[in-house]
Amino acid sequence: MKFRLVTDDYDTLIGMRLAGIEGDLVKKTDDLLSTLERLSVQEDIGIIMLSNSLASSIPKQLVEIKKNSKALIVEIPDKDNSDMSSDSITRYVADAIGIKI
Repeated sequence: MKFRLVTDDYDTLIGMRLAGIEGDLVKKTDDLLSTLERLSVQEDIGIIMLSNSLASSIPKQLVEIKKNSKALIVEIPDKDNSDMSSDSITRYVADAIGIKI
């Protein structure tokens, strides 16, 4: 199972690549939708990490993509997001896998 990042921030993309996670840099809504649709049907991708800024730009379409996706789509904070307390990380995990830790 592979992780895949979808972001609009170049620094985040480079940071994740250094951690061994490949990703896609998208700036336009059309590119975002086509990238998510392409990644969501790939058998080898288990988790798609999507930046909050991109997720908030397509809320209705994202619900449908999540319903039909073979991969788990998880929203991650943007690099400028100051809400990185341990409570927010716990909330992200709980939202992603449905288990409170």
